[in-house]
Amino acid sequence: MTPILILTSVLALCLVLSVLVWMWLSSSPASVPGPLVLTDKDNGRDVEIPPGQEARLVFSSNPTTGYSWRTLEIKGESVRVESDWSYSPSTPVRIGSGGSSSLVLRATRSGATTVYLVHDSPFAPSSDPTFHIRFIVT
Repeated sequence: MTPILILTSVLALCLVLSVLVWMWLSSSPASVPGPLVLTDKDNGRDVEIPPGQEARLVFSSNPTTGYSWRTLEIKGESVRVESDWSYSPSTPVRIGSGGSSSLVLRATRSGATTVYLVHDSPFAPSSDPTFHIRFIVT
C-alpha cells in the first residue's frame, strides 16, 4: 500500500465514524430536566421553569391528625396538575406517625400561574392559603 492510499483510507474511516457519531447524537431525545422539588421553604417564591418541566410540591403531613393538604386555587393556565395529592408514610411505618404529601404539576406553556394551597381539615376548613407559589414558564 502506498502512503496516499493509507491516508485516504484513514480519512474515509474518520469521516464515516464522524457521520455515525453525529447520527447517534442527533437521534437521542432532547434531555428533559428532572422534577423540580419544592417544599414549604419555597412559600411565596417566583420560580422560573421551562415548558415540559415537572414540579413536585412536597410537604410534611400527618393525616391521623385530620389535617391534610389540598389545592385551593390555580390562577393561570401555564401549569397544570399532573398527579393529584398523594401521601407517602415515613419509614418505618408506625401508627400515628407522619410522612409527606405531594402534588405534581407540569409547565405546559409560556405564562405565569400562581398555585394556592391550604393545610386544613374537614372540621376546620379554611379559605386562606397556607402556601402559594408563582410559576413563570419561559
